[in-house]
Order: sequence, then structure tokens, then C-alpha cells
Amino acid sequence: MPAPTKVARHTLFNFVTIALTSLLGVGVTALVARVLSPDGMGHYTLLTWLIGIAGLFANLGYVTATMKYMAESLGRDDPAEAAGVLAFSSRQVLVFGFLVSGLLILAAPWATRHFNEPDLGLALMAGAVAVIPTALVSLYMAACQALQRYDQVALVTGITVGCTLAGTGVAIVNGWGIVGLLSATGFSAGIGALAYMILLTRWRPDWYRATLTPEHMRAMRTYQGPVFVMLMLDAIVWQRSEVFFLGAYAPAKEVAFYGMAFTLANMAMKLIPGTLIGLLIPNLSRSVGAGDAEGVRRIFALSCRYMAMLALPVAVGGALVAPALVNVLYGPGYEPVAALLGVLLAANALVMIYGFPASSVLYATDGQTRLVKIGLWISALNVLMGFLLIPRFGAWGAVASCAAAQLASLLPGLRAAHDKIGARAPVAVVLQILMAALVMGVPVYAVTHWTPPLVALFLGPLVGLVAFVMTLTGAGMLTPEDRALIGAVRAKLPFGRRAPAIEAE
Repeated sequence: MPAPTKVARHTLFNFVTIALTSLLGVGVTALVARVLSPDGMGHYTLLTWLIGIAGLFANLGYVTATMKYMAESLGRDDPAEAAGVLAFSSRQVLVFGFLVSGLLILAAPWATRHFNEPDLGLALMAGAVAVIPTALVSLYMAACQALQRYDQVALVTGITVGCTLAGTGVAIVNGWGIVGLLSATGFSAGIGALAYMILLTRWRPDWYRATLTPEHMRAMRTYQGPVFVMLMLDAIVWQRSEVFFLGAYAPAKEVAFYGMAFTLANMAMKLIPGTLIGLLIPNLSRSVGAGDAEGVRRIFALSCRYMAMLALPVAVGGALVAPALVNVLYGPGYEPVAALLGVLLAANALVMIYGFPASSVLYATDGQTRLVKIGLWISALNVLMGFLLIPRFGAWGAVASCAAAQLASLLPGLRAAHDKIGARAPVAVVLQILMAALVMGVPVYAVTHWTPPLVALFLGPLVGLVAFVMTLTGAGMLTPEDRALIGAVRAKLPFGRRAPAIEAE
């Protein structure tokens, strides 16, 4: 396990990265929602979902493969091999990216006719152009994570967020609609890809010329194939496959309600507990590459515990603050989003606590084939439930389908991780943290029901944070290692540098 100061530094930069991307997504959605009607927002949601699925075909699992194999090579102190991994993956992503973009462009006339929207075909073409730079940004971000350069990831993310916000504002002011919004996304992704290339060139000036042995290329393809299948299955369960059924069987506003609730739930979980996800696979892979089996088990157990400390208060507090959040962000007409959000937060919290640590173990220990098997039947369950529930219940059927499939994946995923590393998922400590989160919910509930929405939106999380920390401290649930890590994170913050770090007891 890395030292607390190193973990704190990586966690802080990872938090900055996720905060920027999450707030960007919510900010853009809020702006678009106030410009478009709920029906127009439904069309925008459907289109961005389609382009997101296309992006998976562009990277074909090479993003995850690059993170794993670069981290393992660096764990063996072989940067030349790590450069070869990145160069090989870059070529693959470029080839498949051009193919996917071409197919989307060819599909544009069909989309215009099928949905009877004159601008939809042009918007799809704009999205097609954005596929390649977006895929490269994901690949190069994974490379920097493998290099443990989370500061560089935060820097480039800040640049792309600034470009996206500026482009979105220009598109809205000039009335360019969805075409302008997607064009802004593509432009900012291009700037981000260029920035990453410059930073990676500082690491190794000729990394793009590096080569891999045929054995290493076969190993990457062997790993990448199941990972790509897993990503596609994840796209069904985790990335709003329900949008497809909503688009086919429900009014457009139902697509918007579900899509916005899904986005907010993802943002909430990625912003805080998701900070740890970007650290899991690189650190686990380095431990695997170094032959440290005990280190793998320790990282898994600690990840579950820290995920619980972060995800459970977010779920409880987020569900209570949801009405105020929706009111402030989106305005009248989007009230149903709040209730949908509360259910998705509860399901996502359990997935963050157990699902992501377990899947990270399997990715790091070449257990991706087991993940594919689990994903196949979970995806079948998700599609079946969506087909049965969404035509009748609309957005609520989509939430039920998504949540049930996600939760059903936890037990087989944990069993597979146990078979790989011999560690059991912590249960008692998670229940204790849940009780602390419920206690925290009492003052948050009072704030959200006795103050105006804008006040509740800012005061509720602050009150919840104080109450949760006090509850954990009062119950003696913070270990000396927790205090050391908190102190290290505090020392990295600008306002905490002059104060002494919290010392371990």
C-alpha cells in the first residue's frame, strides 16, 4: 500500500479531475435544460447516449488494457515496455476511431428520417467528429494514471473543462442548438488530446515510436477482447441502456427525466467516492506486477471501507437534498427527477462500495473473462426488465431495471474477487458506517425542509459533513491509519498547509 502522503496527493488530484468533469457535465446539462423544453432535452439525451456507445467501439477496451499493462511494466521498472504499450494502443484507437466516425456519418441521413428531426443528422455528424479526440483523451488519461501523474490529469481536465464551457456558452448564445453543443465537445477534446501528447512527450520524447514484441501484442489483444465485451455489457447495465427503451416506448420528456437523474447520480458518486476508482487498477496492477499478494488484499479491503465512508453519506444526503438541487439547477417542469435520483443514489452507493473494488481486482489479476460471464447474465436481466417495465412505467421502470441489474451483479462479482485474492468483503464495518450516515440524515432533513431551495442546497451538505464526521469520531470508527490519511490530505490543501496534520494515535 502506498504511503499516506502519496495516496493523499493522488487522491487530491484525482478529486480535482473528477470534480471538474462532473461539475462540467451537470453545468452543461443545467444550461441546456433551461434552453430546451423537456422534450428537446430528451432528444439531446438520446443523441449523447448514442455517441457515448459509439465511443466504446473506438477504444475497444484498450484504455483499460493500457492502464493495466503500463502500470505492470512500470512496476517492473521497464519504461520502454510501458511506452510500447501506449504506442500500440494509440494506433489501435486511431484505426477504430476512424471506422466508427465514418459509420456515424453514414448513419446521419437515416437518423434525420427516422426521428423526423432535420438537425439531428447534422448533430450526429458533429458527434462523429468528436469520437476520435474523445477516445484519445481517455487513452492518454489512462496512461498518465498508470504513470501516477494525477497532477497532469487534473491539469488537462481543467483545460478541457474551460474550453467546453466557453464553447457551450457560445453555442447557446448564438442559438446553434445540439450541433453547436457537440461541436464544442469535440473541439475541447481535441485540445485535451494535444495537451496530453505534449505531457507524454516530456516523459519519453519518442514514446509513439516505441514497439512491443509480438508476445506482448498478443497478450494485450487477449486481455483487450474480454474487456471490450465487458465494457459493452457495462454500457447496457451502467450507462443507460434504458434510454433506448424510453426512446422507443415513452414520451421524450421521460427520456430527459431519467437521463438527468442518472447523470446527477453518477456525478455525485464520481465526485467523492469515485475519486478512489482511478487509483485502484494502477495500484493493484503494480502490486500484482511486484508479486505482492498481501498488498492486493489490503488495497481491496481498505477500498471497500473508504468507499462506504464516502458513498453512504452522499447517498443519504443526496436523496434529501435532491428536490432543492433539481429546483435550483433545472427549474420548473423537472420535479420528477428528484425522486428518481434518490433511488439511483441508493443503488449506486452499494455498487461503489463493493462492485468497483471487486471489478478492479479482477481487471488487475487477469480475471476479465469472469467479469464477462457475470456481465452477460446481468445484461440479459437488465434488457428483459427494461423491455417489460419501461413501456408501462416509463422513467420509473427504467430506474427499477437499472437498479435491480446493478445490485444483482454484486454477489457474483465479490465471489469472483474472493476466488482470485482470497479476501472477503467487509460487511459489519459497512453497516456501522450506514448507521452513521442515517444519523447524519436527521439534521440534513431539517435543513432541507425548513430553508429555501438555494439555501438548502449549500447548507445541507455542510451540515451533513459536520454531522457525519462528528458521528464517526464519537463512535470511535476512525482508525489511526484514517487519521494519518486525513492529515496528509489536509496538508495538501491550500488552507491546511499551515496547520499540523492530524497525527495517528
